[in-house]
Amino acid sequence: LHIYFSTETRMYSLLVLETLAMTYHFVAFIRTKNHKSLIYFSIFSILSLYSHYYSILVLLALNTYIFTKSKLGRIEMASWIKSQIVVILVFLPWLVYATNNIQKGCWCFNPIVGIPTLFASFSLGGLGIVTLRDVFNYSYGLINLNLVFFANLFLLFILFSLGAIRSKSNLMGFVFFIPLLVISVVGFFKPVFSPRGLIIIFPFYYFLVALGTESFKDPSTKRVIKFLVVVLLLETLVIQYSDPFFSKLIDI
Repeated sequence: LHIYFSTETRMYSLLVLETLAMTYHFVAFIRTKNHKSLIYFSIFSILSLYSHYYSILVLLALNTYIFTKSKLGRIEMASWIKSQIVVILVFLPWLVYATNNIQKGCWCFNPIVGIPTLFASFSLGGLGIVTLRDVFNYSYGLINLNLVFFANLFLLFILFSLGAIRSKSNLMGFVFFIPLLVISVVGFFKPVFSPRGLIIIFPFYYFLVALGTESFKDPSTKRVIKFLVVVLLLETLVIQYSDPFFSKLIDI
């Protein structure tokens, strides 16, 4: 999905970049206690918030990690709190404006539908424009796309589950599960669950997939799994970007 969104002239690719930069400098700060990293983290936090509101979810996850798992000293913790206050104050004007100018037409789902759609989107770009019904009724030469799609989805989800089990207190597990949990709970009361907005947690999903792959001790097994993942992902991409059936993705 993130590759598909990179073809749109919208904020999604920028949002992923800013989220990754923010997380990178967050890790640098908690490891080195370097205040320069904290300054960069604050800058990218502000930029990501102005790109998309869902960045608040990532900041919530990082703050949860800081206050429950990190071992910062008193001085570093005070600096962290100050940085969060600065981020809030800088973002506050836009938050006030946005609250008074709510846009309609969110591509949002009830979490019961949204969560499966989200995990499906890890394997197939353009969901919501090309629907799952299209996938079921489509074949590309001798290739049945739904078989490729479900094989890809199943393999990635198994690896993701193994990685999630291993992550436990891992930062990447925090950044993936806390935004998903929060937006799911809120989504039962308000239409805010947007798979597009949750592109911010895609990199951490793939990190957990990689962690799951590394849980296999046999090197040969790892190589076979990596080969299957690459082949299935590439096959899906080739089908989507080489067949006229998917041209409606480009037209929108």
